[in-house]
Amino acid sequence: KGVEYERVKKNKDDKEANRVSAVISRLIDGVAVLDEEFLEGQKTKGEKYISHFDAQHWNAGNSAETLKNKIRTLRRENDEQLQKRQEEYLESLKNKKDSTDSMNLL
Repeated sequence: KGVEYERVKKNKDDKEANRVSAVISRLIDGVAVLDEEFLEGQKTKGEKYISHFDAQHWNAGNSAETLKNKIRTLRRENDEQLQKRQEEYLESLKNKKDSTDSMNLL
């Protein structure tokens, strides 16, 4: 089957981007609370070390920071992809206009 392309908006929807960013921030804040509770529980139990399993599979006590870093990376990649798609879209419009103009000359 052929390649399908998603429709790309010509302009960024700042209102929607801000809404999504606010939701992501609230989720990360919630994860930070869970991280603090986990670390506090470790301290209360007298456990000084986090097990390998918890550290590797659950990012125990460090999940919020891991998510922040991942979001930062994804935003940068998505911004670059969006910019590239917009440039390709505008170039295709220009090429379409050029081909239409040349057809009108015939």
